[in-house]
Amino acid sequence: MPACIEVGKDMDCSSTVFALTRKPGGFSYVGTSVDACASGAYRGYCASKRVYYFGFKLHALVADNGTIVEFDFTPASYSDQDTLHLLSFDIPPKSELFADAIYCDYAQEDSLKDDLQINFQPQRKANSKKDDNTYLHNRYVQLNRKHIQTDFSQMLNLFPRKVHATNTTGFLLKIIGFIFAHNFNIFH
Repeated sequence: MPACIEVGKDMDCSSTVFALTRKPGGFSYVGTSVDACASGAYRGYCASKRVYYFGFKLHALVADNGTIVEFDFTPASYSDQDTLHLLSFDIPPKSELFADAIYCDYAQEDSLKDDLQINFQPQRKANSKKDDNTYLHNRYVQLNRKHIQTDFSQMLNLFPRKVHATNTTGFLLKIIGFIFAHNFNIFH
């Protein structure tokens, strides 16, 4: 499984506004046997849909023009906060990075600000102790993240209903191909 893939690095993407998101579920391949995944790392739970699923989660760093700059796959059972440590955040300094509440990690937020000079702004949970946990800040982050749903739906329109692969590596390579196709569609 690739650790982290940087896609838009060589493309002409002079954006300074980015958003971080995940796509849980829906990324499972035909070769997955339910018995092999049921007790393993590939079984996840989507609380918003109240369903269990088998497969992978796609975590993506998306520029404001829709380009997927960096992404990573994790097994469905992995915590979303742990994914922050897998991404390299190779974006320009002084950029703004918006994320939803699942990525709220104070240590990683401070690390991005101090080491990479990236202004990481996750949507805050209700019990957050940070000073910027206000309605206006959360609404600002929510509005700046809005383009992600459109970008992901455009990318998912490129996917066939069923991705046939005989092993995990082949499946992930096909998904990576769809992500590249999405980026090429944006620039052409």
